[in-house]
Amino acid sequence: MTSGARTFMAARSQDNSQKERLARAISDALTDRYQHHTAKHVARDLDCTPKAATNLLRGHLSIASAAKLISAYGAGWLAERVLEAAGQTLESYIDQQAEAAEAAAAKAREHAEEARRRHANFSAARRGNPGDDGPRA
Repeated sequence: MTSGARTFMAARSQDNSQKERLARAISDALTDRYQHHTAKHVARDLDCTPKAATNLLRGHLSIASAAKLISAYGAGWLAERVLEAAGQTLESYIDQQAEAAEAAAAKAREHAEEARRRHANFSAARRGNPGDDGPRA
């Protein structure tokens, strides 16, 4: 087996694990929402058969079922399940995004201050040579 194949296999294994965590988070949330007759309620919400709902609750997640989940419960609901599967909460994700934005803003301020210092140094150097119109070739 080549190293490329091993990398592919490892990535595929990780993808399956992530998909399984997402499917479990979805199933857990739906079971919490509907503690009795879960499949029947989910089938009604998703406009699917009870068998399809049961399969979803057992972890059989597809793009089509994800689309139905978004239609029924909203994109935010599914986003929370994705974050949960990744070991985060919506609140922790938002906090991380805010911290990243604040760090980027601080870096931008530092860059602006450095640009102002360079401009001041350049202006001072030009003032030291009156009549100088800038660099010469």
